[in-house]
Amino acid sequence: MGNVLLVTGRAGLDEELQEVLPRGYKLVSNVKTPAFAEAGRQFVFLDIDSVPGEQIRQYSCNSFVIAVTDEERTGPVMEAATLGAYEI
Repeated sequence: MGNVLLVTGRAGLDEELQEVLPRGYKLVSNVKTPAFAEAGRQFVFLDIDSVPGEQIRQYSCNSFVIAVTDEERTGPVMEAATLGAYEI
């Protein structure tokens, strides 16, 4: 069906997220250029624990950006939401 982009600096997160994707979707990780998202990618997971949250705006023009975090605090999530991301 398609690829989902993961932007992260954390090892192992790609394996964790691949398990929750619907059948037919493949997770492509560590391609840190918005041009990849512009090439028809509809979903981008952005790890706000290891990648600056400002990058959300670069990807959100052409894709749904989903912020991923290990933080239990709401601050990083709220910041990501104000930049245009969804949170899971």
